[in-house]
Amino acid sequence: DRMLRERPEGVSALEALRQWISVAAKEYAGDFDYAKLELRLRRESPAVAACDLQHTRQFERRLAEAVGEDFGEPANALRPRLVAAAAVAALQASSAAADEIVDTDPEAARALLADPAAFIDDAMRFLEAGLAALRS
Repeated sequence: DRMLRERPEGVSALEALRQWISVAAKEYAGDFDYAKLELRLRRESPAVAACDLQHTRQFERRLAEAVGEDFGEPANALRPRLVAAAAVAALQASSAAADEIVDTDPEAARALLADPAAFIDDAMRFLEAGLAALRS
């Protein structure tokens, strides 16, 4: 949330999101045991899953507000909502794919954890292309 509110002038919401993901990814990079534990907690604890869902919804609303600012539109306008919903879906799909790797392939999981930001590059390119299409 703060990364969107405090982004420098001229930095788009998606650019701020990419920067935040890069920083967050470095915090967790390389810790395979932590990744396995976090995955297990999200799967087995309804409280953790509910908290994760609540944070996702809050993030989607805040991202729609930031994208709305970028477009000069209210957060509840269609374009900001589309971008925010697509971003959440892309990040959730990336997270699910990463979870499956962590769960089934320790060697691939270690490679993923060595450079987690690279794993979401396709998702970010997808979002940036969609945003560019909305601007044209």
